[in-house]
Formats: sequence, structure tokens, C-alpha cells
Amino acid sequence: MVRITYRPTQEIVILDRVEYPTVDDLVKNIILVAKGIGQTGVLSWTGGVLFAVTPLLPENEKLMGEYLRGRTYISNVIFSLMPHYTDSIRKNGMEIPVIDVTPNPTMRRIASWLKKTSRSRAGKRQLKIKDR
Repeated sequence: MVRITYRPTQEIVILDRVEYPTVDDLVKNIILVAKGIGQTGVLSWTGGVLFAVTPLLPENEKLMGEYLRGRTYISNVIFSLMPHYTDSIRKNGMEIPVIDVTPNPTMRRIASWLKKTSRSRAGKRQLKIKDR
């Protein structure tokens, strides 16, 4: 009999985050990238946050060791606040699919952190993150 072990990520390290002031600005940039690589971009949504994650793949021994110990690195995450879900966004003749990732607890945690650290929500209060 095969034993199955579930061992979720223990820590997520986000190396860079870019917040776009509007969904329109985020989608414009997704379209630019999509045209550059010849593929349609896909966005994720949960908890009022529209975002795209670029993982740092565990392509060497050190990163693989970190991954196996439960630490996942995200190279970059781009996002904008979007209160209501829609399954796609159309702009400039392109349709960008939006996946509702609400069932995924890891994605919900990422979105929650993004929302909490959002400059749009922060108003004039100081954020507890360091910009490089």
C-alpha cells in the first residue's frame, strides 16, 4: 500500500512585489508581457485581490533543500485590489482569464498579505515593509 503524506508549505518568501494602482494598469502590463512571449497571461483572484505570482523554481541543491524543508520562494508578485471576481478581463482585443483560487489556502494567505500591505488600503499610514 502507498502511504501519502501531506506537508504544506511552512513559509513563503516573496522577493519582490509590485502593486498597480488599478486593475486596468495591471492588465495592461500582463498584456505587454503576453505579447512579448506569445502567450496569454493568466491572473489569480481571491479575497478582493487580483494577482500573478512568479515562483522561484528550486533548480539547484540549495533551493531544493529549502523547498523540501517547507520554504517556498516567490520571485515576484504583481497585484491590484479588485473587490469582485470575474472570470476574465477583456482589454485591447485580448481576453485575460482570471482563476478563482479561493479554495487554495496558500493563495488565500498570499492575497491576504498583499491586501494588508497594499498602499491603496494603507492610505497615509506607514507600511511595515521595506521598499528596496
